[in-house]
Amino acid sequence: MTDSVNFPLSSIERENTPQEVEVRSADVASNAEHSSLLDTKLSTAILNSNNATVDEHSSRRFGLQPRDQLFVGVLAGLMLLLSGIHAFRASRWSLQPVELSHHPEREWEFSLDINSANWVEWMQLEGIGERLAVRIVEDREMNGPFRSIEDLDRVKGIGFKTIERLRPHLRCEPVE
Repeated sequence: MTDSVNFPLSSIERENTPQEVEVRSADVASNAEHSSLLDTKLSTAILNSNNATVDEHSSRRFGLQPRDQLFVGVLAGLMLLLSGIHAFRASRWSLQPVELSHHPEREWEFSLDINSANWVEWMQLEGIGERLAVRIVEDREMNGPFRSIEDLDRVKGIGFKTIERLRPHLRCEPVE
């Protein structure tokens, strides 16, 4: 009766590597010469198995085959190159002068009808505060509508200078 001992070389099959080393105990016991041959075969099988495992794991990094590693490396390098070009262009762009077109400044063209404006509208004019605006509206309600812009001088706090300053913004439309 012959006993066999099987030694697996690797979980991945290789073309020129034997799957198992079969050792027969009967042959080993009968011949000393075979025993040294067995030691040699056994150590060779163990070395081949270790080398296959080391080669298999050393060629795979991050779970990728060498060809995939090359593709990812080239892709990463290309991305770095394009990012550098973009950063360079962006930094040069900020050095170039930028022309802005501005509309010519205009003063407000605000026109207020003195016979229909309420106190809030009067306050929009420069130099007219809340108290003066309320006095203008109260005067118009008590004494009737203004016949002209010069009639504003009947309101306490409004003089000739104020009327001249406000004249471009005032209009007097007849009340029906």
